Amino acid sequence: MKVVKIKVTLKPLNRMHVGSGRRAENPLIDVPIVRYSDGEPYIPGSTLKGRIRSIYQARFGEAANLFGDANIPSRIFFDDLQPSGTVETGTTYGIAIERETMSVREGALYAYEYIEPGSVSFTGFVTIENPSSEEVGRVVECLRLLDVYPLGKGSFFKAEVEVLEV
Repeated sequence: MKVVKIKVTLKPLNRMHVGSGRRAENPLIDVPIVRYSDGEPYIPGSTLKGRIRSIYQARFGEAANLFGDANIPSRIFFDDLQPSGTVETGTTYGIAIERETMSVREGALYAYEYIEPGSVSFTGFVTIENPSSEEVGRVVECLRLLDVYPLGKGSFFKAEVEVLEV
């Protein structure tokens, strides 16, 4: 079986927020970034896979043959991306708006956590089983488009991509 590994390094270009969907341990943060149980932030492979699949489908059409669906197993796998150093975080505030009235919802002030742009890079691997050279090229192109197509809550990245044959 032919296997191609792609080393991906993402560097946040703006405030990065990939949310955990859970309450933070800190009661002053309503919307925390995703972290491992040891408190270390990361970018989940599933988040990256979903975004790359969306970009792939928008640019090239059918994605199920590579990314899988209910009847076809996936041939592409995304590791969690790990930070390359100390992660600097911050907190910013927002308000929720009632869609019907377009006014501020009562009690709608919230705080969400973000990672400072340029403070750290995140690195991991994408593995593709039995890919064509066209599929590899397309995945690399999609990864490089993360500076145009945001990941998480409007987070843009400069992607460095290195294709490693295994």
